[in-house]
Amino acid sequence: MPFFKVCNKKPELDISQQFIESFKTKKYMTGTRLEKHHILPLHAGGNNNSDNLILLSIEDHALAHFYRFLAYLDKNDKLAYLFRKNDNSEAFLLRSQQGLQSREKKGLLKRFKESKAQTKKASLFLLRLYWEKKEAKLRVV
Repeated sequence: MPFFKVCNKKPELDISQQFIESFKTKKYMTGTRLEKHHILPLHAGGNNNSDNLILLSIEDHALAHFYRFLAYLDKNDKLAYLFRKNDNSEAFLLRSQQGLQSREKKGLLKRFKESKAQTKKASLFLLRLYWEKKEAKLRVV
């Protein structure tokens, strides 16, 4: 049983959730440019429902991604933060590293599938050989 249920305490929110909660009722000045922010990002399984969206200023939007990165160590949030803060050199480096890792994973998966297909072909070949020998023996008798 979770600790907060035993103590009848409300679970503490991480820094990212605290930040978002503080902005749910915030009113911005007229003319402030606002952006939609996914509370649970699409890359983390979020959706576009209104209960998963919040309007934030450009600066607050960048901070929301930074705090989410601190809370969950998700590189996608670090990327979002860096691009929003115009730190493009580090962002591009991080993105290229992620792309390389992704391509390596795809390459491994492709080799695994090819290996699996080759194993299946070899198994079918051996099975066919076995049955051909079996039939040959039956013909001789």
